[in-house]
Amino acid sequence: MDLVVIGEEEEGQHGTALAANGFDLVLTVSQREIPLEKRHPGIRYSFIPLRDEPNFRMDFFMHRASEELSRSQGRALVHCVAGISRSPSIYLGHRLLTDPQASLEKEMGRLSRLRPQINPNIGFFYQLKLLDAFPFHLRINRRVYFAILALADQCCCMHRLLYIGRTMLHLALIYWFRKATGGW
Repeated sequence: MDLVVIGEEEEGQHGTALAANGFDLVLTVSQREIPLEKRHPGIRYSFIPLRDEPNFRMDFFMHRASEELSRSQGRALVHCVAGISRSPSIYLGHRLLTDPQASLEKEMGRLSRLRPQINPNIGFFYQLKLLDAFPFHLRINRRVYFAILALADQCCCMHRLLYIGRTMLHLALIYWFRKATGGW
């Protein structure tokens, strides 16, 4: 059973109510941490500084966020400011990193039914699409995943591609690697 809840900034500041409802983790994925005076001593708070901008590299934080969520023993709240782009994107990344059967399409559909207002920005969506393109055993391997990202970034630096162009290059590299090696 998935015990992760996606919410807004305001929800992360009600520590007593969260603790009473079985939450043991509040993961903030925005540019502001929850103030110390609004935290509950029975809840672990984690902060990942994400900007909601299409060219922001959320993929550097997905593995860390997923590890935080996996350590939760009860319910976890993942929140940003509005619960529309950053927190759903981090949750979707977590699902792709922890469930071998997960696909971006399936998880987006499931999450949209539960929270219709989700709308990851275009940059986050392409980063999630890239993660989904990796077979499960490689998407959870940080070294391989980041090696391909670094290779694509080097090519992009030489050609000064826009962010979406960089993501398309990542996908092209995965395709080329699969074709050259006959798969993974």
